[in-house]
Amino acid sequence: MKELIVNLPNDPSALARACDSLGRVGVNIKSLSAESDKIRIITEDETTAQKALSQEGFKPTISDIYLLKLDDRPGELAKVAYKLAHAKVNVESMYLITRDKGVAEIALIVDSVEKTEQALKR
Repeated sequence: MKELIVNLPNDPSALARACDSLGRVGVNIKSLSAESDKIRIITEDETTAQKALSQEGFKPTISDIYLLKLDDRPGELAKVAYKLAHAKVNVESMYLITRDKGVAEIALIVDSVEKTEQALKR
């Protein structure tokens, strides 16, 4: 799965235009994170999403993400963070995708998906 990163101009309508461009082509947003000048979007169809955003005048970039499922209880994310730190993996961004029936799914944007996979297999 991939993440689209869209830098937004300083314009009150920018977020609405970005979301509307996805809706018009039938792309559903699975998860997103927003900052004052940037949104990070996960969809089931990043190719169509990238094309729609580009046609609206945005310049989205695509990054690989690592989807992590872990028990939804205190301390579980800390265990993961320590494993990644030990493997010298930099976490650039992370956000919650879902929480359901005691399981949390988290999107990790890391500097190395391969190193992340190796670190979390241990």
